[in-house]
Amino acid sequence: MPYVQRDWRKGIIAVCYTPYMEDKEWDFITDDDPDFIAYLAETPPLEPPTKEDLKRLSHEWKRIGEEQEAIRDEVLSFHTAFSGLEQSLSVLLHNILNAGTSRVAYAIYYSPTSFDARAELVGNALIQIATEQKQLVDLLPYWKAITAKMQGVRRLRNAIAHSAPANHSIKGKIYARLAPPAFDVIRIRRKIEKGQIPGLTAQDIRHGSKKVRYISEGIDRVNRLVAEFRDGNPSLLRRYAALAAHPMAGHSPAQSAQSAKSPPKRQRQQPPSGG
Repeated sequence: MPYVQRDWRKGIIAVCYTPYMEDKEWDFITDDDPDFIAYLAETPPLEPPTKEDLKRLSHEWKRIGEEQEAIRDEVLSFHTAFSGLEQSLSVLLHNILNAGTSRVAYAIYYSPTSFDARAELVGNALIQIATEQKQLVDLLPYWKAITAKMQGVRRLRNAIAHSAPANHSIKGKIYARLAPPAFDVIRIRRKIEKGQIPGLTAQDIRHGSKKVRYISEGIDRVNRLVAEFRDGNPSLLRRYAALAAHPMAGHSPAQSAQSAKSPPKRQRQQPPSGG
């Protein structure tokens, strides 16, 4: 004989044989109650799972749990890497201002409340000093490349900040993701309707962390160059060579600066053929 829970119309909305929610009202009825028979006709009980079904579900949920744990670890790694990026930018502003032992530059950097504003502040300061000091003018194309890459990781950071671990069941398969809220029809429902799987995988976040560290390394190279300029190095060729060695540089202006200082290599002449 079951217990039932009813809505305000007195229709049955839940059935159980042991009430499990004390804050809800449950009515005890007989198995031949007309309302109960009608409820079963509309919502027939599910077939109990087989041993094979339970084994498959156990493996599936184990996989999902491991993937969600990996996502949490990668989120922490990403936040750590992004904190390092902010530190590199603040140190760059300190070197641009030649602040010495003063911490005013750090106070200036962390005054804006958004990362975009802080990065723009440092960028404007670097552009200004590179415009005023000819020895630093070759930094501008390199900094432009850094800025473009920072936009990509900024978008990823915003996606991570506004997401949470979620499991999506799509066409009978469960996917573990870091995803926007379930009721976000724009970023969840519309993607599913297009045949896409919404959210970020652990690999997506791991790839983003590598990008952040890559950008931080590039900023640190700029830091060393500006610091060497402040120390009075008149040529800075060694530091420009370090920039050129970094993959972010691409077609670095440092290469042209180096070639201007070095004479072109002579082509090796082949010995005349014959005796």
